[in-house]
Amino acid sequence: MSRKSLAVFGADGKLGTDLVELLSYEQDVEVKTFIENECDITNKKELEFALNESTYTHVINCAAYTDVDGCEENEQKAFQVNAEGPKYLAEICLKNKIHLTHISTDYVFEGLKDEPYLEHEETFPLSVYGKSKLAGEGHVKAIGGKGLIIRTAWLYGKNGKNSLDTFLNKLELGSTIKIIDDQFGCPSYSMDIANAIIQLSLSEKSGVFHVVNSGSCSWYQFIKKAAEYLNYDQSKIVPISYKDLNRKAERPKSTILSMIKLERTLPEPLRSWEKGLYQYLLEINKAV
Repeated sequence: MSRKSLAVFGADGKLGTDLVELLSYEQDVEVKTFIENECDITNKKELEFALNESTYTHVINCAAYTDVDGCEENEQKAFQVNAEGPKYLAEICLKNKIHLTHISTDYVFEGLKDEPYLEHEETFPLSVYGKSKLAGEGHVKAIGGKGLIIRTAWLYGKNGKNSLDTFLNKLELGSTIKIIDDQFGCPSYSMDIANAIIQLSLSEKSGVFHVVNSGSCSWYQFIKKAAEYLNYDQSKIVPISYKDLNRKAERPKSTILSMIKLERTLPEPLRSWEKGLYQYLLEINKAV
């Protein structure tokens, strides 16, 4: 296998950190990491300088503005980070014949379907966040065979902000928590997602792939399962409607992502969200 030189943008985030950790175990792969204060992806000159200083074969872009409600108040920033940044990366990667992997989201869908969404189905984002991420997808699609788009969902992991940990800490203290029971998706353990991304990226796949842990649930079911694994009092978890929270950004009701394409591509399917969750709880020394 020829040696690969790979740049990871957003390397200090939830997914980026796990990617860098797993890439360290790959043979014949050299990794360079970039975080926001080292290279601003909304600045094309900075990107050109960063990517021209070495002969990169691959770029993985995890940099994003992911505050869904914050995007509603900062639309310009959302499109700069989530759309213009990927556009600049796509242009530079196309020019230099670099394979680009870009991370996107389930929020590009409207969420009115009961069945899982396939990669090619019509997109209709409800929020500024979803619209900006879809715009970023378009720029990566435009470079054809050198562009790979990974849509993932409900990402949690041991690095960065994690609402799952917040809820579990409250339960551990005996507090009552209110959790949405009418929004459905695919909880995804960041280490599992990172592993699949590496396989797809290094084998230079292109197009759109949905990458999530298999199965689906509501947020309420997700938190309840975590509480069950930890023997926490599940009666302290109260189901509520999404509308009760009165958030700035509209969320899709159901963004269950089909895994058919990924399962046909990888040698092994991703484990279920329940198994991914249990592994995560072991990693953070909560489960035994």
